Amino acid sequence: MAEAIGFWIVAAVSVVSALAVIFQRNPVRCALFLILNFVALAVLYLLLNAQLLAALQILVYAGAIMVLFLFVIMLLNLGGEQIEHDPLVGQRPLAMALGAALLIGLCSTFLRWANSPASQGNEADITSSLSVDQVSDIGRQLFVHYVYPFEVTSLLLLVGIIGTILLAKRRI
Repeated sequence: MAEAIGFWIVAAVSVVSALAVIFQRNPVRCALFLILNFVALAVLYLLLNAQLLAALQILVYAGAIMVLFLFVIMLLNLGGEQIEHDPLVGQRPLAMALGAALLIGLCSTFLRWANSPASQGNEADITSSLSVDQVSDIGRQLFVHYVYPFEVTSLLLLVGIIGTILLAKRRI
């Protein structure tokens, strides 16, 4: 029962933060709400007993990717100027109608799935099939067999960051 209540609270935080990302005008606040959404998704992964996915969600998305997003936002000085008029005024009602149609479709699909007999399966069967040592298995594969591609990827990211800094200095 407590797990279900926790799920609904975290799901609500995830949906509200996703809506804040969409409707926020300030790009820095938008990125911060996206970080909150990534953390909420990591908590949902933990509730699903997928600890590796939760750790990767925090490390890769909420950590590394969002630092790069914020770096680009600050580098390009996005949000420094405010647009007085909205060039897409005519598209906003259409987008709202399509979004509402998508939401209705998702809700009806979820309700049909929740009422189907296939969704009433035994949860013990699902959790018993998970590997207890999934993190150690993936870590061993990554750092023993795939250490060279892992290090090359990190070197390419470092070169990209240094190149961006040099281009930014040249512009200033």
